[in-house]
Amino acid sequence: GAAGHDVHLLAAPPGPPLADEGHFGWLGVTLENDAAECGGVLESLGPDLVVVDHYAISAGWERAARRFAWHMMVIDDLADRDHDCDLLLDQTLGRTVADYDGLVPADAQVLTGARHALLRPQFAARRAASLAARAGRKPANLLIAVGGHDPDNITARVLRALSQRPPDWLRCVSVILGSGAPGLEAVQEEAATMPVAVNVLTDVTDMASLMADADAAIGGAGTSSWERCAMGLPTLLVVLADNQKMIAASLEATGAAAILDTTDDARLPGRLTDALAAFGDDALRDAMSRQAAAVADGLGTARVCDAVVAIGLSVRRATAADARAVLDWRNAVPDVRFYRSAIRPSMQDHMRWFDRALDDRAMVLLIVEDRGGEVGHIRFDRSADDAASASVSVSLAPDRRGQRLAAPAVLAALDFGAAQGIGHVLAEVHRDNLASVRLFEGLGFSETGQSGEFRQYAISLADRLKGGHSG
Repeated sequence: GAAGHDVHLLAAPPGPPLADEGHFGWLGVTLENDAAECGGVLESLGPDLVVVDHYAISAGWERAARRFAWHMMVIDDLADRDHDCDLLLDQTLGRTVADYDGLVPADAQVLTGARHALLRPQFAARRAASLAARAGRKPANLLIAVGGHDPDNITARVLRALSQRPPDWLRCVSVILGSGAPGLEAVQEEAATMPVAVNVLTDVTDMASLMADADAAIGGAGTSSWERCAMGLPTLLVVLADNQKMIAASLEATGAAAILDTTDDARLPGRLTDALAAFGDDALRDAMSRQAAAVADGLGTARVCDAVVAIGLSVRRATAADARAVLDWRNAVPDVRFYRSAIRPSMQDHMRWFDRALDDRAMVLLIVEDRGGEVGHIRFDRSADDAASASVSVSLAPDRRGQRLAAPAVLAALDFGAAQGIGHVLAEVHRDNLASVRLFEGLGFSETGQSGEFRQYAISLADRLKGGHSG
């Protein structure tokens, strides 16, 4: 494809299309036929991971594909069918892990909510500047982006309605469409007659900058909703498909956006005028911006990537044979200030401690591995007062640092710890150890206090599972 990815086309199905079965018929062929054809491609590729993102595909297809891949990931937002996967992602706001109970294997990792929204890096990069610029800024610019294709030509209808009575604050409108949109010419004609300046832009690549410059938006209630939330952009939502209804309702319920009903052209001008006039209220606009920014922070892609890497990791209990490696990893840390004990232990002292630790039921010593070998060592120290509570410490092998493995390793260890009855995990991080601060905060740990030069963090593994948080 144009982005540099290999594309493998399947043969068009012969004969008449399948009977209409809703989204279950969208493959155009039977599930078995599609699985067989894709199986040939997968067998030739031998992938580590297969990612499935299709409303018509379910567990039967995924079981067949597992013969040719190490791991299976599913992207879904309907929670209406069985899946056979290692990892499932549903970015829908308000979706919970419990919605997939009985639909995925018991050991599958389920990530839910807009915290895991798959956004391009540009949104996280521009987020802080967008929020800072928006604070206290008087509105002037409106962004209209209801979808690149816009088959129902909602963009032209909105412009026509807007031209009748634009809000007092409006000075400029930016319209985003794909160059192949069927209504592009009609939109350009409407733009030419507008009482305010309108820029019609096609095939935009830097959407984050346009959102940062806008004061309000009219947009589709699909995945672009999370882009606007990350930028803190107040929005009127247009529902374009049934699977967007839950997103729109959840965003409106949280105060992060408002729904614009575009089903009746005769009533659209009045609805649009009232909705946009409300955005002239600084307090309302600022509140919606804050609520939107709280929904998604633009870091969801990194969290999902960490979870993907984690399913390729294995965790085992340490043995006596691991003693030397654990000591080497511990002493390879360049700054001993980052440990509570700033002494580099000798081999003799370490071996005495390690032998005792292996027999200590209050301590869980783990080695994290992948197909490339040992990744590092993670230790849980159970509380003397509560065996379900434990502190965690992390040490990566020096040759595996810089490979974005810390977060996946901790994720894999947290799952192991949860299976051992650990429900509450604590961490202490030296205030100057910024990499570890980012690690634990990125994993969803909450800062609970400070002890000397160490910041204290905690996470409930039960709450993490309920909320779909996995880093």
